[in-house]
Amino acid sequence: MNKISKKFLSVVGTITLLLFVIIPFIPFGKVHAVPEISDDTSTYHGNSTASLNYKINGSIEYTSGGGYDHGISFRINGLKYKANESKMQYTEEPAVERDYQGNPIMGDNNQPIPILDPETGQQITEKTALTITGDTISYDATGDTVDFVFSMAPGTLMTGLTINGTEITNLPKTAEELEDCYVDHTLEIPVNGITKASHYDIAIEARYPNSDEEFMSNFLWDYNPEGYTGPDDKILHGTLTFVKAEYNGHTYTTPEQVNALGGVYIWRDAPRKDSYTDDREGCGEAQFPKGTMLTVKIIPDSGYQLVNFGLNGTPFEPQEEIGTYTFEVKSGPFHLQAEIAKVDDKVNTRSSKVTAGAITLGNERSMSIGTARLDVKDVELSNEQISNFEKAADGYEVKNYLDMSLFNTVYKGSETQSWDTKVEELDNKAEISLQLDDNVNGQDVVVVHETHDGKYEIIETEYIENQNAIVFNTDSFSNYAIATKGEVIARKHKVEFDTNGGSEVKSVEVEDGKELERPAAPTKDGYTFGGWYIEPELNYSYNFESLVDRDLTLYARWINNDDLKDYTVTDENGNSISFTDEKGHNYKLTMFDILSLSKEEIMAMDETLTEETYNEMMALLNEIAKPYGTLLKLYEIEVYEDNNVTGDTTSLHEGPFKVKIKITDDMKNYNTFKLLYLKNDFTVGEVNNLTVDGDYLVGTIPHLSTYMLTGSNVTSPKTYDGIIKSIVLLGISIVGLTLVGLYMKKRIN
Repeated sequence: MNKISKKFLSVVGTITLLLFVIIPFIPFGKVHAVPEISDDTSTYHGNSTASLNYKINGSIEYTSGGGYDHGISFRINGLKYKANESKMQYTEEPAVERDYQGNPIMGDNNQPIPILDPETGQQITEKTALTITGDTISYDATGDTVDFVFSMAPGTLMTGLTINGTEITNLPKTAEELEDCYVDHTLEIPVNGITKASHYDIAIEARYPNSDEEFMSNFLWDYNPEGYTGPDDKILHGTLTFVKAEYNGHTYTTPEQVNALGGVYIWRDAPRKDSYTDDREGCGEAQFPKGTMLTVKIIPDSGYQLVNFGLNGTPFEPQEEIGTYTFEVKSGPFHLQAEIAKVDDKVNTRSSKVTAGAITLGNERSMSIGTARLDVKDVELSNEQISNFEKAADGYEVKNYLDMSLFNTVYKGSETQSWDTKVEELDNKAEISLQLDDNVNGQDVVVVHETHDGKYEIIETEYIENQNAIVFNTDSFSNYAIATKGEVIARKHKVEFDTNGGSEVKSVEVEDGKELERPAAPTKDGYTFGGWYIEPELNYSYNFESLVDRDLTLYARWINNDDLKDYTVTDENGNSISFTDEKGHNYKLTMFDILSLSKEEIMAMDETLTEETYNEMMALLNEIAKPYGTLLKLYEIEVYEDNNVTGDTTSLHEGPFKVKIKITDDMKNYNTFKLLYLKNDFTVGEVNNLTVDGDYLVGTIPHLSTYMLTGSNVTSPKTYDGIIKSIVLLGISIVGLTLVGLYMKKRIN
């Protein structure tokens, strides 16, 4: 039995009216039906007496120490009935878990979940009925009839009442009728005009109301970790306050307005203290009619977040103001389930030079609620700002410009949503740790800060060698620059080649962010080399345009010479690729010309692409092609096979491939053609000569990738070592191709 019930069962003597508010929270959904027993006998004696048989069908809690849960009791002509304990008999049954309406909760075996004694492990019993036979009641008789008033908690519904064989049929049952009977935290059911008798047989049927019969709902919250409420009602490391209640067209904006209404309206705040002298001292209470739209505010302490907040498991609706939530008061008792947990301050990084970070506000946190989140990202600055940063760096080389924005974050009931307030200045300095990319040596680094008044300052850093991290202190958050005198550390990755029984290919080291050069193809007797693959199962071929960012092992694919087949695949424009591969494949070809798209179509694919940048991009491509002729096409060539089972696409990369390109009108003014392999760094790789064969250009290329087709009327163009241009890198994804910043394309198919 849980903590709430144990607290109730320990009560001895007079049970106060406050218990009427608490009763609906007892977990097993029992109907509490015990006549009141008290040491104060003055209210139990009148000038007349009668014998009494009294029976209530409904669960009841009872202890041998004499403590009773205050449930259904009655007064006759204004005097309370006091039960003779020796006359009380109970019907006991094995105790099971119940919902708040008293229905058994079923377990995995579709059987009620038993309640076990924590010490013995045996199932305990619960009392499901009370019978009192041969007792005596005392009351004041002033006429031929008597008036009864039956008192019970608002979470109890009297469904049947018989007095001396007469069934009372006008018991309140609807929410509206029950609300009219609500007096000072108690349901008072009057039954008047019962014929006076020398003996009374009273039989009651009681249960918890269903949702249609409920007229109000209440809940508790408790700041005291040792308080008497259950864990679902605890609000630790946070504060709950009233904002407003809306019901029946009226809006109440203060607890005083609510409490002045009386009846079912209650809002009682509780104090927050470091320690409590009473287990009820930190408990707050609220009660409203069903259908009330209630708005509350729950604010976590500094360093804490509300990670779960809902009504019986259903999340509340967060509002615009920080910490505010609105929900509809449903029928029946419920639990706020406000879980507030310790949460670390966080750093989010989106930078090419900063890979991770941390922020520490210190013991005297400058944020009174919630936690801090520092966003660190690369930023584009004006020429004036860049010049000012470089001057302030004073002999250091600026490696990166950062926007460091600080936010005071309060979760909206979970980490996925939050209220974020931007903070430009802190009262106390925070410690910032930034882990640098391996290509930046943090050993001799300073950070340059652009202050909010337009000045620039150098902040010294501490170097953490084993993390390649810098640590510094600041109380201001805006634009920063990382400047270093240290040499660049060239991080390298090892690439190994598993030839699967072929001739040896030695491993190589590749700098981070660079392409892997194709090694000489291995050989194997009776087999033809089929390219390098990224996994032993040989499902995905390696794309040598990929930028290496980790250690790799590549696996050789071999094709038995007896299984070779010549393939020719043709696209919808009449272009074709011919090659030799293993039998049994169904390859397809795409040769997409990016230049066939209009400027508007290209710009529509990326909202950040301006007309100016588009023009710069096209000028760059034409300048790269210029030494070889006029740029005619920009092809992305791919031969692939769809897997009908997995839906995966497998692409071929390594050739040789014979290419056949349909001559279009824009090519007919030229007699010399070349396919230029455009590398990721905007340099030209292999130059492949094409010849005219009827209506086609034909030639051979070593692999499939991005190619520039040029046309000229010069048979021997001057040599050209390649052009490397840098422009603003804007990604425009077109069928897998990035026009600007091609070097960023990492494709491992």
